[in-house]
Amino acid sequence: MVDKPTFDVSAAQRMKDEGNSMKTISAVMGVSYGTIRTHLDPTYRDRLNANQRRTRAKLAQEKGATVSHYASKMPVEDVMARLAEIPKDTRTRSQIICGDPIPERSALAQWTARNQ
Repeated sequence: MVDKPTFDVSAAQRMKDEGNSMKTISAVMGVSYGTIRTHLDPTYRDRLNANQRRTRAKLAQEKGATVSHYASKMPVEDVMARLAEIPKDTRTRSQIICGDPIPERSALAQWTARNQ
């Protein structure tokens, strides 16, 4: 795991108030320009967050979701009903380890059910 660089935000703010550029502050603090800008420029941080929200919404729409998973949750009753649809797992340990599907959910079982 990569450790995130840490720096003193209040010291960086003092340097900015003294007239130092964000590029200079980032070099002195040992963090990237984007990190300094995110912490010291509130309008940049707001735009960045808005862009991230738009990107998440766009990706959710492309995947066929109508509502972001952050905005809504399925009611517990619906979740329980969906879980009840899953057939009991009757596979042996070796079938589970090898990744065999649950017999009632296999392609063969579904094909057989459709063609009877």
